[in-house]
Amino acid sequence: FRDIFLIRDQTLLRAYVLAVLIQMVGVHLLVQQGWLSPAIAPFWWQAALAGGFVFGWGMALSGG
Repeated sequence: FRDIFLIRDQTLLRAYVLAVLIQMVGVHLLVQQGWLSPAIAPFWWQAALAGGFVFGWGMALSGG
């Protein structure tokens, strides 16, 4: 996001969005064909909260 705001260059953002869109379509097609059956892991909100806190603390310490 740095390039978008500082340099006004959206090239990397477009590449990332294109990659995500291709991945979404590809995974959907693989699931529809039966070649892939994604397992959905249970969501543990406590782990997400702790991980977010540790990540945020690390970003604050690194100045990011």
